Amino acid sequence: MSNSAPVDAKSQLSTLPNGIRVISENTNAKGASLGVFVGTGSRDEVPGAAGAAKMTEAMAYASSKGNTQFGFHHEVEALGGVLNVQASREDIVYGVDCGDAQTGAMLEVLADSVLNPDFRYHEVEDEKPRLKSKCAAAMDNSNQVVTEAAHVAAFGASGLGNTIAPTHSKLAALSEYDLGDFHTRGFTAGNIVVAGAGVEHDKFVKQVEAAFGSVSGSAPSKTASPYTGGQYCIAGEPTDGMTHVVLGFNGASWNSDNLIATCVLHTLMGGGGSFSAGGPGKGMYSRLYLQVLNQHHWVQNATALNSPYTDSGLFGIFGSSMGADAPALVQVLADQLAKMAGPVTDEELSRAKAMTKSSVLMNLESQAILLEDLGKQVLCYGKRVGAPELTAQIDKVTAADLQKVAKEMLSTPLTYAAYGETQALPRYDVVANSIN
Repeated sequence: MSNSAPVDAKSQLSTLPNGIRVISENTNAKGASLGVFVGTGSRDEVPGAAGAAKMTEAMAYASSKGNTQFGFHHEVEALGGVLNVQASREDIVYGVDCGDAQTGAMLEVLADSVLNPDFRYHEVEDEKPRLKSKCAAAMDNSNQVVTEAAHVAAFGASGLGNTIAPTHSKLAALSEYDLGDFHTRGFTAGNIVVAGAGVEHDKFVKQVEAAFGSVSGSAPSKTASPYTGGQYCIAGEPTDGMTHVVLGFNGASWNSDNLIATCVLHTLMGGGGSFSAGGPGKGMYSRLYLQVLNQHHWVQNATALNSPYTDSGLFGIFGSSMGADAPALVQVLADQLAKMAGPVTDEELSRAKAMTKSSVLMNLESQAILLEDLGKQVLCYGKRVGAPELTAQIDKVTAADLQKVAKEMLSTPLTYAAYGETQALPRYDVVANSIN
């Protein structure tokens, strides 16, 4: 293995002979948080296998080729571990919290589940009704529904446009062979990062090599998922009785030089729900609070969204109102997007930069978020950018930087998504022309 290299004052990164990257930070906590980050998700699903990422998440910690589901959970309970797993568009993260004395044994158990799943027919079929119920419950989250619709509008019906939760018919068609193919293509050594928070690095690297040293393969190349923009409206009756809208543009990717300025712009826009509690750090002086929620009592929510991905991104505003007010809501959101390319006052720039730095630093106080930061940064960049460097980059952002990134985003095709009463909403071309 390569020599351990300090990434910042605390983090250390090593690469095993098979290509798995290992990153850790010793927080001196009483317990350890471990994560296996696999760089594959719903964007990598092939036609006919929609839902493979979400089903792989659902099948986590089930039977492996060397253990039964019951045996696996018995081992985890004996070690005192607390498990979690989450699939997204670009990664699947397996996590566990345990005592620091159990990290080696827990890594062995994790490796067996992550690297050697059996995807037994009866277990897959038994899991489908439970996943179907979870996906149906997700439809009650109107924000999630319209955000998923916005991704379809922005990226089409493949790649980043693949929805995370499969439809009932696609879930029913998913087979154990589809899951096996998805696993074989994505779960390779070059596509895996193992992270630890609250561990001693050199010891942790040896434990990871003992558990994960057998896996091979380089990281698969990503199929391009170009941003196209477009419109996707879902006529329906959300459980909250409102109509929900997203207007957006092509945002910064994780690897973009514009990423930090885009994050500051996201904080500057801010926003939230009309009944959000005030107080320090709540963003009550952000543009969407001052210029939308405080000015239009009928707007129930106006929140900036920023979703960076490996090679693209989606930036925009999510808004909610009663159906009768939805046409006016669209215009209000469009006006706010158009203003992004205009003047930025010294006060709002200073506040946005301070809030962005505060968010970074406060989040890293959580060992769970620290673990996520360690693993996902190495997946995205191949390195860790520590808090001191991030805050220094934020300090350098100028008003001109925000205007530049805003103008670049607004020059891309509009993404326009809605869920609820959509029949009276303004046409796509009318909204696009009003912004540009």
